[in-house]
Amino acid sequence: MLKANLDKWQTVYNRLKKNTITQISFGISDNHKGIENLHRAYTESKKAIELSIFYDQNPIHRSVDFDITETDCFDCLQADWSSFELYVKNGIPTKADIFVQSYFESIRKTQHKNIDAIRMLAMQIVTHTIKVLNDMDIEIQDIFDEADQIYKGLSSNKTLNDIEKWIGSFLEKAITYVLSTSENKVHHLAQGAKQYIDENLSDSDLSLKLIANHLYANSSYLSRIFKQAYGVSMTGYIMKERIALSLKYLDDSNLKVYEIAEKVGISDAHYFSQCFKKPMGLSVKAYKNRKVK
Repeated sequence: MLKANLDKWQTVYNRLKKNTITQISFGISDNHKGIENLHRAYTESKKAIELSIFYDQNPIHRSVDFDITETDCFDCLQADWSSFELYVKNGIPTKADIFVQSYFESIRKTQHKNIDAIRMLAMQIVTHTIKVLNDMDIEIQDIFDEADQIYKGLSSNKTLNDIEKWIGSFLEKAITYVLSTSENKVHHLAQGAKQYIDENLSDSDLSLKLIANHLYANSSYLSRIFKQAYGVSMTGYIMKERIALSLKYLDDSNLKVYEIAEKVGISDAHYFSQCFKKPMGLSVKAYKNRKVK
């Protein structure tokens, strides 16, 4: 029966393949009856395709060939992926190593016996690493000869400890390459600082130290590369953007001066007025009166 069904799917695949250049894969669930099991069938089919990357290039994958039940906890394993991505992006191997150790300790606590499930959980680290590399315009082929090398490497390991060692080796190669591209590192670190400033102008605690801590960077180094990248000091940029934002509030709202000051991250209205007058050449009150006229 299974052989007959596979033959039918193979026929469908062959016909579709003749008329498209798109990569096609089929995931086949176990037999289920009733509309209430539709989602279960879909989930099994999807997992079959996901797990198949470790085995072969066969386009047709059956859920019965894998232990799907133990792979349903992918989403239950919580991890701070945003921090991990920062470690990779900024080339901080010690922090990345600690993250990996903690992540695999969490995997051990799940007490998985299914190696497919463990590989898929480990694959999360690979996926997030590749995402960072793509964001930095680094091709995975620049580090590994071909993408298949990653999947083959992961699938060749048969124990949790071996998979952890392989992930460590993979991550070391990726971060070493990131560090070797110092120009990319400087550009993205400065860009990350600018983005953080733009998104947190209303925070009165916004400072060089806070931004450096967020990016896991040295304050002096970050200040220097920011000025190199944008031609202005970081504190100068913060104030310039705060004044620009205050102008929008002055033009488009009836907020009081102290309310605008708070919205642009300056808690002292008098200090805000002083900061405003310096680049604008007139006081906030004079600007508002000119707008009325």
